[in-house]
Amino acid sequence: GRVILHKDGNKPFVLGRVLFPMSTYKKFTQDIDKVGAGSIGEKFLFKQSDVLRSDFKFAKLSGVEDRFKGYLNPEQLKLKNIYGRSSVFLLEEKYPVLVSEYFLDHLPNPL
Repeated sequence: GRVILHKDGNKPFVLGRVLFPMSTYKKFTQDIDKVGAGSIGEKFLFKQSDVLRSDFKFAKLSGVEDRFKGYLNPEQLKLKNIYGRSSVFLLEEKYPVLVSEYFLDHLPNPL
């Protein structure tokens, strides 16, 4: 698996977690390793020709859980609510990839 922080300058606004079983990693090792610090969606998942995506599951997390410690700064650890979404990508009808995204309090200004 992997964890990545998407940032606007130096301010994180999305924490992403990707989990996959060893069978998925073994099948796609070279492709997954090439992603580096980039978005796994843009650099790998959305480029697959045989991929299905589940419906999103949404959550509102009250307080910051242990899963965020080590990734967020002390100010973000004080957040009362974090919104998240998860979905499963199924590659070649048998290789799952779980993608979870947690939206922090700072969202970039698109203008």
